[in-house]
Amino acid sequence: MTPQQQRRQAWIQHLLQSGLSIPDAQSAVNRYAEEHMGLPELAEEPGGFERLATLHLPNPSRLLPFSCCPDKDLVVVVSRLGIKDRLSLWKLQGTKKWDVEVDQGLPGSEEVVGLAWSPDGQSIIVAHHPPRLSMHSIQTGRAEPSMTISIPSSHDLRLTNIWWIKDPLDTLEEETEFPDLLSRKGFVPGSAHSKLMRLPFLDSFHDDNHSLSTTDLFGVQTGEPRSSGSVSRLSEVIESWPSLPSDLATASLAPVPRIGEKESRPGEELDENENLSSGSLVVISDNLGNLRFYLDGTYRLADVPLGLGTQVISLVKERQKASFIVNTSKTPPSPITNSPILWPLDPFSLKLPLAENRTQRRVAQASSSTRELASYLKRVTVEMRRAWYGDTGDGPRSIGPKWITSLEEVQRRHGYGRPSAVFDLTVLLATGRASVPLQDFLSTGEKMSDRGLLKWESTITDALRKLRDLSEKCAQMACQRIHLLLEEVKGWSLLPQYYGAYEFRTEDIELALDHAAKCIHVNIWLAAAAREELSRFREFMTWLRMEAGRANMSPNEASTTGISPKHDPLQTNEYIMSGLVSSQLDRWFTGEPPRYSLSEMAGVFPKAFDKVLDTALKTATSRTEVSWDQVIPRPDLSQFDRCMEPLVEQLASCCQKIFTAAAGAAGRMADVRVPESLRTIWGSGSNSQGLIREKSSWGDEGCIVRHVAAYVPAVGTLQSNLICYINIRYAKSEGRWAHQQIAVCVAECITQHTPADTGSYDVVGMEFFDDEQIVLVIRNSQKLRESGRAAAMLALAGSNEDSLGFETLPLPLDDTSSDPNSLVTVAVEQWHQGALEKGKRVVIKRIHELSGLSESGDVALALNGGRAVGCALDETGRMEMIDLATEAEDMLGSAILMVEDE
Repeated sequence: MTPQQQRRQAWIQHLLQSGLSIPDAQSAVNRYAEEHMGLPELAEEPGGFERLATLHLPNPSRLLPFSCCPDKDLVVVVSRLGIKDRLSLWKLQGTKKWDVEVDQGLPGSEEVVGLAWSPDGQSIIVAHHPPRLSMHSIQTGRAEPSMTISIPSSHDLRLTNIWWIKDPLDTLEEETEFPDLLSRKGFVPGSAHSKLMRLPFLDSFHDDNHSLSTTDLFGVQTGEPRSSGSVSRLSEVIESWPSLPSDLATASLAPVPRIGEKESRPGEELDENENLSSGSLVVISDNLGNLRFYLDGTYRLADVPLGLGTQVISLVKERQKASFIVNTSKTPPSPITNSPILWPLDPFSLKLPLAENRTQRRVAQASSSTRELASYLKRVTVEMRRAWYGDTGDGPRSIGPKWITSLEEVQRRHGYGRPSAVFDLTVLLATGRASVPLQDFLSTGEKMSDRGLLKWESTITDALRKLRDLSEKCAQMACQRIHLLLEEVKGWSLLPQYYGAYEFRTEDIELALDHAAKCIHVNIWLAAAAREELSRFREFMTWLRMEAGRANMSPNEASTTGISPKHDPLQTNEYIMSGLVSSQLDRWFTGEPPRYSLSEMAGVFPKAFDKVLDTALKTATSRTEVSWDQVIPRPDLSQFDRCMEPLVEQLASCCQKIFTAAAGAAGRMADVRVPESLRTIWGSGSNSQGLIREKSSWGDEGCIVRHVAAYVPAVGTLQSNLICYINIRYAKSEGRWAHQQIAVCVAECITQHTPADTGSYDVVGMEFFDDEQIVLVIRNSQKLRESGRAAAMLALAGSNEDSLGFETLPLPLDDTSSDPNSLVTVAVEQWHQGALEKGKRVVIKRIHELSGLSESGDVALALNGGRAVGCALDETGRMEMIDLATEAEDMLGSAILMVEDE
C-alpha cells in the first residue's frame, strides 16, 4: 500500500470514529482530495493538537502572559537560579537560541515581573524588581543600558504589568507647504534636525559599555549562560535622560561599527527604513496605582497616578487616539488584613492629549539627539584624557618627566647633591656646553638611541595630533550641534501657545547655551595649544638629536665638523621650561571648570578684534606700516580655568534637567475620568477562590467588550465545578466608558470528549485564546479525589455567545454586584436557584493529553492566538509546546460540511 493510500485509509477510519457512515466517509475524503490535490497528514491525536516539542527545564521556571512572540514561533522562559532570574529564548520546535542573566549583581533578590514584545518582533522589554526596565535583542539577548524608574522613599514600589501597544500615535501626516523634496525623515525644513541631517557625520567611537565575547568574535556560544549586560558605565545623568531609541544618524553621528557586520554602502545610513516601533507605547503599572508611559519603548512620556491601591488588570487603547480604557481592581487603603478586593465594573478613562500633538515628537527627538551628542561629547573627552595620560597614567604625558628623572639619576651618580636637569639643558641650549653628567647621559643609554628618540617623537606627535583632531573635529563640532538644538529649544520657550506645557525655562536654556559656548571655546583653545605644543616639541627634538650626535663625536670631530643648528632656540627653550616636565595641556584635564565669560576673555587682549584686522590689512598692503620696534606683550591667560570634563558634565546636567522637565508634560496634561461605580460606592466584592481571566476587544459600533471567564470550584452546596462567562459591553458617554449590557453564562465542567476518561474535571490553568475561544488545562476530578494525581489535558473551549447561549442580566445592578468578581458570585447564585438556565456544559472543541507534564499541580499557559501556538509549563519545569491549529481538525470540519451539503 502506498503512503497516499495509507493516509486515505487513516482518514476514513478517523471519520468513521466521528460518526459518519462508510459511504459518507469515503465520499468526503474523495471530495476533499480532489479539491485540494491530496490529503494532509493526520494529526498525532485525531481531534486534538500537534505536539511540537517537550522539554524538561533544569531550574524552576515560569511563563509570563506575553511570553510567546506575536509574529514568530518563539517563547521566552524565566528561570530561577538561587535568588536571581534569567531569561532564555526557545524556538517552539524545542531548540534554545540563547540563555542570559538579567540581574545587576545586587546583593539581594532580583526577579523578572513582566515582559512585552516590540511591534517589529526584534526586541523584548523586561520589567524587573527592584524596579527597572531593560531592553533585549532577540538575536543575542544582549541588554541595552537599563531605564531607571524613580522609587518613592516612603513606599515599596513594585512593577506589576507591562504592555507594548502597537497602534502608532503619529499616523496623521503633518500638513506643510514645503515639497517633500526639502524634508528628510519628516523633519520640518529649517529646523535644527533638518540642518543636522545635512551636516557631515562625526567620527564614531566603539561603545565601552559592551565587552566583546567569544560569540561576538567567532559566533560560538560557550556552555555557560552569558550575561546580558553588566552594570552600565554611563553616567547617571546620561542614563536617566529621557530618550527615544538610539538614532545616531538623526544626531549627525556616524554609526558605531560592530564586529562581523558587513560594510554599508555609501549613504545607506541616510535611507529611510520603516520603523514598526515608531509611535508605539510601552505602558507599565505598579502596585502604587501609577501608569507609566514610554514613547517608542524608551522615552518617558507620562506618569499618571490612578490612586493608591489601584491595580491595573487590562488596558485597551482607542484607535488613532492617545486614549485608554483601563480596567482595574482596588483594595481599600486600610492596614486590615485580608481586606476584600473591589473590581470596578466600569473602567477608568484616560486621555493623553499632548501625546497626539506633533510637538511631543519634536521635543522627544530634540531630547534624544542632545543626549546622543552629550554622550558622544563625554566619550570624546574621556578619549582625549586617555590619549594624553593613558589608561593607567603611563601615557605620552609621562615620557618627558621620566626622561628628566633619568637625567637627574645620572647627575646624582656624578655627585650632584641637588640635581637640576632643566638647568643643565638650558645651559647647553644657551652656550653649547654640556655638563659632565649631561654629556654622559646624551652619549649613552637606551633613551638617547635613535630608536628611543624615534619612539618618543612618534608617541608624543601622535598624541598631540589626536588631541588636536579630537578637540577640533569631534568635541567642538558636537558642542556646536548641541548649541544648535538648544537654540531651537530656546525658540520653543518663547512660544507658550504651542510649547507652554513643556515648561521650558528660558534662563535654564540660556545657562545651557553658555556652557555649550564655553565648551566650543575651550576646545578651540585646546586645539591651538596642541598645535603650539607640537611645534615646540618638534624644535626640541631637532635640537636634542643634534646635541646627541655631537655628544657621540670625539673632540677632534666636534672641532672639525661644523653642525649647523636647524632648531628655533626660543621654541626649544619654551618646551624645556613649560612642556618637558609640566605641560600647558594639563590645565584642560585638571583643575576647575571655566567660570569666565567670553567678554572677560576678550578684555585681556590689548586691541579689539576689528582693530587687529585693520592693522594686519595695512601692514600687508604697505611697507611703511611695518615697524620692528613694536613690543606686543603676550596676554596672560593663566588665571582662566579650562578643565573640560566638569564643564561637559555641567552641560549634560543642564540639558538633562531641561528635557526631563519637558518629558513629564503629557502626564501633567493627562485627563483621568474615574468610573462612576468607583466614585459612588466602595463595595465589598468577594474574592473568588478560583481562576479568573479577562480580555478586552473592540466590538461593533465602536463599543468595547470585556470578556471575563472565572473558574468556580465545587464548594459547599455546589455539586460540580463551573465556569462562569461574563461579557460586559461598554459605550462612551460624556468622556467616560460605562457598561450598557451584561451577558452571562454558567456552564458545568463536564465533558465526554476526553479519550482516556469522562466526567467532571478540575481546571488548573486557563487563558483566553482569542475573543471567542479559551484554552483550559484540566484534570479528571474523580482521579484527583482518589489518588491526588491525574493526567493534564489541554482543551480548546468556545466562549462566544452564539455557542453558549448567554443570558442578559437586568440593569441597574445593586451595590453588591458592582464589580466582575461579585458578578460571578451573583451569576452562580442565580444559576443555583434556577434563575439562569441549567444543563449547559463547557463546549470543548478539541482536547489533547499533555503527556509530558506532571500529573499534579497547576499549569501555566502562554498563548499566541495569531500564530495559533502555545506552551504549557508545570511546577516541575516540564514544558510542552503545542500547535493549536492542526490540519487534522480542519480536515474533519471540511469533510463534515461536504457531507452535509450533499
